[in-house]
Amino acid sequence: MDINEGTSIEDLWTPYKELVAVVEGYLAHENGGVPYAVHTFESVLRRHKQTFLSLLKYPPKNPASREEIKRGVTEGVNLPSIGRTLLSKELIDEAIIISDMYNVNEYVCLELLHTAQRQAARHPALARGLLAVLLYHDGRRALVQALRSLLVARDGVCWTINAREEIVNYVTRYVEQLISDGLLGNVLDALRRCSLDSELELLQNNRALPPGRHHVRLISTIETTRKLLAGVIFAASAQRGLERDILLRLFREQMTSPSHGPTGALDEISLALQMSLLYALDLSVLHRREDGEELAKKLPLIQDPDLISVLLDELSPPTNPNQTQDGQDKGSGLRALCQLSLGLSLAALKRAPQSLLRGSNTGEIKSELLDQDEVLVDAAIDGKVFEYLHDAILSSDLVASEEYYQRRIHSLITDFIVLMHSKLMEMRVKAEEAARAVAAYAAEGLAAPGGAAAGRTRLGALLLCVERLYARDPLALRGDYWRACDAAPAAIRAGGRSASLYKFVRLSGEAVCAALLGGYLRALAALAVPRHAWALLARRDALSAHHLLTALQLYHRNLRADPAPFSDHLHSSSLGASAILTPAARPGKLLVRQEEVEAMIAALKLIAAVARVDEAASCAICENLQWDAINCMFGLICCHVPIQLKAQLCLTLAALGGRAATAGRVWAALEAAQLVSAAADRRALNAELHEVECRMEEYPLSRAFLQLLEALCSAAPLPRALGAGTRPPGLEPYVQHVLQRLALPAPHRSYALPHEEWQVLALCFRLFARWLEQYEPSGGDFPPAGREPESNPPPGFTLLLQLHADSELLRLALGCLDRANHLLDRQPPPGKEFVEEALVSVLRMLERALTLERALTSAAAEAGRAVLIVGLSKLMLAPCGPEKCDRLVSCCRAVGRGGEAGRRAVALLRRALLSPRAARHLLASLAHRHALAAEIRRVPRCHPHFYRT
Repeated sequence: MDINEGTSIEDLWTPYKELVAVVEGYLAHENGGVPYAVHTFESVLRRHKQTFLSLLKYPPKNPASREEIKRGVTEGVNLPSIGRTLLSKELIDEAIIISDMYNVNEYVCLELLHTAQRQAARHPALARGLLAVLLYHDGRRALVQALRSLLVARDGVCWTINAREEIVNYVTRYVEQLISDGLLGNVLDALRRCSLDSELELLQNNRALPPGRHHVRLISTIETTRKLLAGVIFAASAQRGLERDILLRLFREQMTSPSHGPTGALDEISLALQMSLLYALDLSVLHRREDGEELAKKLPLIQDPDLISVLLDELSPPTNPNQTQDGQDKGSGLRALCQLSLGLSLAALKRAPQSLLRGSNTGEIKSELLDQDEVLVDAAIDGKVFEYLHDAILSSDLVASEEYYQRRIHSLITDFIVLMHSKLMEMRVKAEEAARAVAAYAAEGLAAPGGAAAGRTRLGALLLCVERLYARDPLALRGDYWRACDAAPAAIRAGGRSASLYKFVRLSGEAVCAALLGGYLRALAALAVPRHAWALLARRDALSAHHLLTALQLYHRNLRADPAPFSDHLHSSSLGASAILTPAARPGKLLVRQEEVEAMIAALKLIAAVARVDEAASCAICENLQWDAINCMFGLICCHVPIQLKAQLCLTLAALGGRAATAGRVWAALEAAQLVSAAADRRALNAELHEVECRMEEYPLSRAFLQLLEALCSAAPLPRALGAGTRPPGLEPYVQHVLQRLALPAPHRSYALPHEEWQVLALCFRLFARWLEQYEPSGGDFPPAGREPESNPPPGFTLLLQLHADSELLRLALGCLDRANHLLDRQPPPGKEFVEEALVSVLRMLERALTLERALTSAAAEAGRAVLIVGLSKLMLAPCGPEKCDRLVSCCRAVGRGGEAGRRAVALLRRALLSPRAARHLLASLAHRHALAAEIRRVPRCHPHFYRT
């Protein structure tokens, strides 16, 4: 179908797929060549203007049309796509069912079914009607995707796209016309109608739910459509703000009915809409861009002379503190967030050139309104704005995955620090007063009243927001806090934005109250950057590295004097399960409060963060004999301390030992600490695993130890002489600990969080894959017959030998391959990223083992031990389990995952199918499963190297 040829009746899939292809061809992929002239692009958009305005609304069902198609069995009907044709009874019934389901004209449904018939060869497992339903929803997704691409291409204040100026100018005019005609209101209406639960219920009632993977695909398509609809609002707001009516409607809807995810944070839809509100109330462009004044004139906050007044009426706190606010408690967090955003915008506007105010013709009225900035910020702080920001927005991983969400929250926090410095100081004073009150009550043996720590919570919540926002910072926004370090001292004293942010980092920790110490250290850890963070810690003050590591050393020394520093059973239980489950727990002469343990964990996080980003800092910490940090940390792991502290000690050691210059020191200290023993006794890590973690059904220490081993193994060549003099040298005890105590029992243990099983397995498999990739077979690695070897073989040898035999490790790896495919075929499981990571690592292991099979066989023959080798190429062909799973078929299914899993699966299959026997086996396996064979034949299209086998 030519894109310029319009028809009176079209199906609900083809024109929208063509539309999105054209739009993205001109906007997103223009450098790759544009298939049509620019005037064609304009004509396509003009033709679809009404389609965008009546978004996701189609011609309704019509009694006359229904009667005509019913007569089509005998008389036939005219369809634009195929001409006059007779219709089957089944086709008419399916068209009427779809028409009734979605209230769509019967002729449109017939066209959709004919399209489904033409597409049936690509979806052999689906009936025509079910495929038509999938195409219907895919067409809706394509239409909204095209609309969002147009909104993103609009000229505005946040971003620009790489397209010709004439195209951007036309799209900007086109989109502005759509918005003036009510587009954004229609988008919100469509978002309200497009509900996943209602769509699935409709399909369930009409027996139209597709099976298996197609069901997952349908859910994904519906959810993607909803996310794109929210993305349209977000793109419009981020680029040009929102007009008054849409802004107020969006605010009121989100106040009353936001949607939340399983963790209680906002889901992706509500997050996009609330971020739209934050951008609509944003004037940070005034200081963010050199041309900020000109760009700000494009925003409704400046263009509309009455908008600020209307917003103040909506957001200002009541004059009577006792006045009840019916219905506002539910949305108090969002109200506080909007109050903070508007207050900061008014503060920025007060500092803007007067020409900006005169240019908007607001005059003195607006100048009077600007004085409400501190009132709004005070109301936001009292409304627990930072608590809401952390709990509802930053507690999920969605912000870190979206660049402009992260930029907006970064500007919100930094604007508060810079523009509202006095409020920050007030929060700090109140926090210190609250801490003193709590300490006074504690000294009297009384519990503090509920509101005693409210002030502390405000500043603590701000520090939590800083910690959470910059913990994952792919944009390196944390660098804004340290820009003053590169400036001259005179510039810092003169003030400015960068100086204010650096003072927040530098001064917040000076004389900070004990209750906020942990929060400040964790926030500083999230803000750590090379050079500057270590320079800050190198100072000899109360929060220097010297002070933190000396305190840790003193804590270790006291623990050695009294191995159970807990005052009573109640306090011990607050420190973690290891404090009450270990038989050695008893009242001691030292008192370790929970706040002190949290502060130690925060200090270790800070040390680890600095060590990860700064190699010089890592070397300085490890080489300082006065601190003796490495031995001190391993000593603490061996002591009776909470399991969370032990886990953080392992993670800190992983950061310190993750460099070639320091890995040797950490290996030596690890061996000296005897955390892992070759014997089966329950000591050290083995005791913690069985006596603490298994009872808790949580495994933080085991996961941290696996990360420590991986960091050490990736930093430098493996130490073959480790342990010489006390045992046969090598890493065999660590290999056996990971294999026998962590990996093999993992599927059979209980977990408080189901995804933690896949976390443990992913870490184990990743370590196994690394060991295998570092190993090359040699005949000298096989143990001599009749006597004990003088040294242990490399870790890769032990693993490779087990993968080429019918071992528990091989069964675990192949079983996880099947389980991962099964889980990923269904609705995305909790911890999906860990399942995918485990799948990738299993494929890496198997591909490496197949690569080394011939070399291993030769080495075994050289050593006279060839009888030990069965061969993975043979073992993979044997069906296993009650369902007789075929491993090569599982690999083919993994190809369809795309990404790293798909590439690894292709590499594995290319290696496996070099054997003619394996190729025949795969063809025979697929010959009896026609639907699966057709599905797999379509999978490798994005992997052209697959066909070379």
